[in-house]
Amino acid sequence: MGLDATLCGVPFGSDASKLSRQGIPSLVIGPGSIDQAHAAVEFVELDEVERAFEFYRNFILRFE
Repeated sequence: MGLDATLCGVPFGSDASKLSRQGIPSLVIGPGSIDQAHAAVEFVELDEVERAFEFYRNFILRFE
C-alpha cells in the first residue's frame, strides 16, 4: 500500500505502553495526524479514512 513500515516511538500515550509492560506486543495504527487529534477542531481527511479502511480490510483478510 506504499505505507512507511519503519518502527518508531511516538510522543503521545496509548494503551500499548501498558500492554508492553505485561509483555504483550502492540501496534498503534490509524488514520490522521496526532497534530489534529484531541483538539477543538479535531479532524481526519476523508482519503486517509478510506486508505485506513483498505489497510484494515487487507490486514484482517490475511489472518482469515
